[in-house]
Order: sequence, then structure tokens, then C-alpha cells
Amino acid sequence: MRSPTARVPLPTLLLALLTVVAIGCQREAPEETGSPSDQPVDYAPEDTLVVTGTLLDATCHAEMETQGGDPSTCEGDYVIHGYPVGLRDDDRDTVWMLVAVPQSLVDYLTTHVRVSGVVRSRGVLVPQQIDVRDGDDWAAVL
Repeated sequence: MRSPTARVPLPTLLLALLTVVAIGCQREAPEETGSPSDQPVDYAPEDTLVVTGTLLDATCHAEMETQGGDPSTCEGDYVIHGYPVGLRDDDRDTVWMLVAVPQSLVDYLTTHVRVSGVVRSRGVLVPQQIDVRDGDDWAAVL
């Protein structure tokens, strides 16, 4: 039996990360409506973005989606142990993997946030600042 403070083997962590990134990067082909928001957007490494969305336990969500479970039951159990945090983009319904210390964000899971950061690779964002809603304003948490 593993203790709550046991380290997760690196191959397990990498497999979980790759699974979540793969799920988050899949997109359906947009219908030809001519609307700019319907067109796929590809970002290059080093592009700077501001993304608003919801922080989530990426590994739990990936497991629930592949097993037909309810992703809303995810409470951050994986994040507490160092698994990645995802950011579900409000505008495009895509998931970004955040390169940050996961445990520092566990209190903000399921919270609406604004993340300013730099694209590391496809589907991976390095946050420079993370803000949470504080009434009508935003408050920096990272």
C-alpha cells in the first residue's frame, strides 16, 4: 500500500501527461461558417497568450472521459501528488497543460481563471501569471 506522500514513478507520470496532452490537443474539423472562432488556431512555441478558462485535474479528467465517468467528480487527488493541472479554454473548449508546480494550484481547481503565458509546445502553456476572479476584478495567485 502506497502512502499519500509516496512518489509517483516517472514513467507513470509521463504516460499520464502524454495522455492528457493528446486528449487536449484533439480537435474536430470546423464547419465552414466563415466565423473566425470556428477556424482552428495553431500556436507556435514562444507565442504569448492570455487564456481564460477553468483549472482542472487533468489526469482525473482524462481518466473519467476515457472510462465514461463523470469528470465533475474530480477533486484534485492527482494534482496533490504532482500530476499536471489543465486549463479548459472557455472559447475553444480545448485543454492546455500548464507547466507549473501542480500542488500550488490545487486550491484553485474548478475556479475560473485568466492565464497569461508562453506556448512551450502544442497544448502546453508556461504560465507567467494566473489570476482568479475576485468579484468583478481579477486577483493574481501566481
